[in-house]
Amino acid sequence: MLVLTRREGESVVIGDQVEVTILEMRGTQVRIGITAPRDVTILRKELYTTILAANQQAVSTKQEGLDKLISAITAGNTSDRGAVGLKNQESEEKKS
Repeated sequence: MLVLTRREGESVVIGDQVEVTILEMRGTQVRIGITAPRDVTILRKELYTTILAANQQAVSTKQEGLDKLISAITAGNTSDRGAVGLKNQESEEKKS
């Protein structure tokens, strides 16, 4: 982690397109301004972690659903049935 000391009105540049400026300091709070392109997402960390957790929950729920669906599909199909069907089809093709 890079640690910097800045005073009100001073800035930090991140990359070529993001600038963070110290606007005001009130007791233990610091107000900052961020200048960045519109396509750069800027979130408070507590909001970002909440969104990340929700996304991970959604993905795991979808995976569980897919696993159940695959189990249901494979339980109804056996490799023997497919092999018998293929043998019957080959036999019919040879007869024609």
